[in-house]
Order: sequence, then C-alpha cells, then structure tokens
Amino acid sequence: MAQSVLNVNWEKDLSKARQVFDHWCGGQLERVEKAKAVHGKEVAEADVQLQKLEEEEAQIASKIESIEQDRQKENASVAELRQALSQLEITLKDMPTSIKEKEEQIKVLEAEYQKKSKALEDHARIREAHIQEVEKSIEHYGSRLGLCFSRAQNCLRFMFTLIDSANPDREFSFNLRVDAATNSYELLQCEPALEKSANLLEQLNEDNNLSRFVCLMRKEFKNTYN
Repeated sequence: MAQSVLNVNWEKDLSKARQVFDHWCGGQLERVEKAKAVHGKEVAEADVQLQKLEEEEAQIASKIESIEQDRQKENASVAELRQALSQLEITLKDMPTSIKEKEEQIKVLEAEYQKKSKALEDHARIREAHIQEVEKSIEHYGSRLGLCFSRAQNCLRFMFTLIDSANPDREFSFNLRVDAATNSYELLQCEPALEKSANLLEQLNEDNNLSRFVCLMRKEFKNTYN
C-alpha cells in the first residue's frame, strides 16, 4: 500500500516537472522565433539599402559616360572614377552577411557616392562654363562674323555665313562632340570639307581651347573658299 502511494506521488511529481519543462521549452522556442524574425527583418532592410546603392552606382556610371571632358587632367579623373565604381560593384557582390559589417560597408559606400557625385557636378560645371564662354562670344561677335551656334545633347553645331565674298549667304558649318570613352573632341561633320580640319582638331584636343578652334575653322573656310 505504501509503495502504491509513493508511485502515485512520484508520477504526479514527474507530470508536474514535465509540464514545467514543456512550458519552459515553449517559452524558449517562442523567444528564438522572435529573435529569428527580428534578424530576418534587419537583413531585409540592409538588402534594400544595398539595392538602392547599386541603383545609384549604376546612375553614376551612366552620368560618367555622358560627361564631356576637355582637359588631360579630367581624363585621369574620369578613369579613376570608373575604376572606383568597378571596385564598388565588386565590393557590393562580396559584402559579408553580418548586419554590423553591412552597415559599415553602407557608410563607406555612401561617402564614396557623395564624393563621386560632387566630382561629376564639378566636371559638368567646367564643361558648361566653357560652352557658355563660347556662347557669350558668339552673342557678342556672331552677327559681325555671320556665326550661329546650337547644341543638342552632346553635339555642338557651328554655322558661318559671310565667308564667300561672291555669295555671302552661303553656309559653312561643322559639328563637334566629346567622346566619353576617349574624352576627346570629334569632328562629326564639316561642310564643305577642309583639308586642315584634322590638324586643327588635333590642336583642340591638346589645348582644349574651343574659342580658338572656332576662329581657326572660320579662317580656314575663308582662306579655302573665298
């Protein structure tokens, strides 16, 4: 009889212990699931930030290709920017899975992005300043020289009259663009053709003096066709 009572009590104690243990395990599992959910959310947010950076870097690469450079020093600068962008893309692909390390990488990339954005803006301001300088000269002297100027995207078009004394209204023109790959000027069209246009273009790519090039082209038209 005493043994039966002990067995009953032991089973009750064991049942209570099992319930306590099961309750403890359930609590632990719940905390683990919550921790996993928080971690998953942080990883997802970090991935979204990385995707935005990748899109921004792609935009930078597109802008770099459209910038018109006019000095040898800018050539080196653009090459360095492209190399840096390639390195950033490699870094993005190889970024660690650790949230903390991702956050550190994001800070570095944001700083690089700001630096490169400023460089792009500086290049664009230099290019625009040179073109505006030519435009101002044309506004001042254009009517006396019979010179008209227009631009569309990367193309600059210059047209002269008052060249041929026998036919003052005859038009002489040429189109210029800046090749983003080589960062040099290209003569797309010259009507009518000039024998020395290649030499003048080579000199333009050496000194980047667009105003001087326009004057020399007009002089060459006049010497050849007047």
